[in-house]
Amino acid sequence: MGGFKAEPSVISAFGEELAGLVTDANAAKDYAEDHLSIGGADAGIFQTIVGAVTDARNALTDNYVRLAQVQQAAAAEVDRAALMYADTDKAKAEQMDGTYPEAGA
Repeated sequence: MGGFKAEPSVISAFGEELAGLVTDANAAKDYAEDHLSIGGADAGIFQTIVGAVTDARNALTDNYVRLAQVQQAAAAEVDRAALMYADTDKAKAEQMDGTYPEAGA
């Protein structure tokens, strides 16, 4: 059997990178909330676009929340995969070790 080799440490590092992206999604959400707000005093001549800006802000905020959830779930799954590969490698190594004769036997 050749070609495929899973490195649990590399898979785990990828999971950590995915988890780090959750912070980025939350920062993007905060940015959209902070910068896509038109208050009553600011609205003035822009009254016609207040609704559109509010809709855009709400849509972006919802999308960034969902993105953070998906990234967190993906990171958790990748971490589980890394653990599974590490456990499988350990079990296979123990199985192979069991086939060797005892020292001095």
